[in-house]
Amino acid sequence: GETAADASDLGYTVGAQYMIEDAHRLTELLKARFGAETPFIFSGHSMGSFIARAYLSQYGRDGIDAAVIIGTAGPGAPTGAGKAVARLIGAVRGDHHRSKLLKAMAFGSYTKRCPKGCSPSAWISRDDALVARYDADPFCSYLFTVRGYIDLFTLLGGVSAKSWAGHV
Repeated sequence: GETAADASDLGYTVGAQYMIEDAHRLTELLKARFGAETPFIFSGHSMGSFIARAYLSQYGRDGIDAAVIIGTAGPGAPTGAGKAVARLIGAVRGDHHRSKLLKAMAFGSYTKRCPKGCSPSAWISRDDALVARYDADPFCSYLFTVRGYIDLFTLLGGVSAKSWAGHV
């Protein structure tokens, strides 16, 4: 989050493919810096897991010795509907708009098992103190922009396709 020009850019992305290409450029820079003989383990958590999975399907294991995918998701998420709603909202309100509806579509079911009145972020951990720190951190608690949700749904849709694993 510290690379955002200001708080209005938090949660704003410019395209799913750019995130995959950034990961590829970073991999190449690290390989050049530490040498090809240094084992390289690619890790991605949550949305980063979608980026990692998409990266692996596009670039294979070229230069990657192992991958750790954490907190990922799969088929069943509202990727097609989510993208359609996000595009509609974006057409009316703009790509930087922050939509509570999109957040509910993406994460609304995550706290169904949590006690009534829990933090909307309670799904990230059973540790209430950790959730409170997360909620208080401006680099964690912001709402994605419409464009951010389009890219989230695009990534998840791509790596949830039946053909995905065959490309890794």
